[in-house]
Amino acid sequence: MDRLGIISPLLPEAACLGTRPRKGAVYSAGAGISVCVCGMGADRAASAAEELALSGMELLISWGTAGALTTGLEAGDLVIPEEIVDDAGHALKTDPTIRGQLLHRLDDCPANIYLGRIYQAAQVVRGSAEKIGLHERYKAIAVDMESAAIGAVAARRGLPFLVIRSIVDTLSAPVPQAVLDCTDSFGTVRILALLKALGAHPGEIPGLLRLVTAFRRSAQTLRWIGSRKERLLKV
Repeated sequence: MDRLGIISPLLPEAACLGTRPRKGAVYSAGAGISVCVCGMGADRAASAAEELALSGMELLISWGTAGALTTGLEAGDLVIPEEIVDDAGHALKTDPTIRGQLLHRLDDCPANIYLGRIYQAAQVVRGSAEKIGLHERYKAIAVDMESAAIGAVAARRGLPFLVIRSIVDTLSAPVPQAVLDCTDSFGTVRILALLKALGAHPGEIPGLLRLVTAFRRSAQTLRWIGSRKERLLKV
């Protein structure tokens, strides 16, 4: 397949593909590779997937970060799920042939790779207890907010789709509330607002430092793939 459409919720995630990202617009990240940074959430992801499908993409890829729902997954680990499940329990499978080809090409990837299932949440899942509950209910190992919506568009358009997500927040290290309150839907942080929030709640500073370290590890994995995207993703 020579035309790939990659949907990334956040600008920092899309930057790992090696091209300066553009918010809310489709742009080229290499020969035959188009990217849309859609912002967080299912509706935005579905709109981006529709736009890429209508522009002639032959494969849709959900790209970015995810949160762990079970022990054992660490920041920087790679999840290439076999299926996605939504709130209603509807499961969508990723393309097994293309997934298998990708996994074969990831033999030398420095990150740990997991298959299994990702759950699509309607909002950021923070607490460990909530994550454990979702793992038990949906049998998912990780969570994002877009992949099921992208998969639904792909199914409706008769296109294969894949999910490539790197873990950021682990089961025991959730995203601090101050970060959520001071970050927009594209992942841009309002620095002054964040500093003010941390001043009011200094107990969240250690969590912020852990998150910064975790995102660096996650981005390192995504950049490794992004720097080899033509070889790894074009199947």
